Amino acid sequence: MSNLADGVFAVALPLPAVQLTDSPLPIAGVAVAAVSMIALKPPWPFAAVLLFGDYGVAEMASSAASR
Repeated sequence: MSNLADGVFAVALPLPAVQLTDSPLPIAGVAVAAVSMIALKPPWPFAAVLLFGDYGVAEMASSAASR
C-alpha cells in the first residue's frame, strides 16, 4: 500500500505546477523534488517545511498536541 501512495504522490505533486506555468523547467523541478522526497524518506517535520512552510509545521504540531 505504501508503494501505491508513493506513486500517487510522485504523479500528483507536479500537477499544480502544470496549472501555474507552461515552462517545463519548474515542472521538472517539482517532479524531481517529489521523487527525491520518496527516495530519501525525510522525517515529516522536514517534509512539512518543504511542502507547506511554517504553516505545515504549526499545523502538524497542533494536531500532535491535541492527541
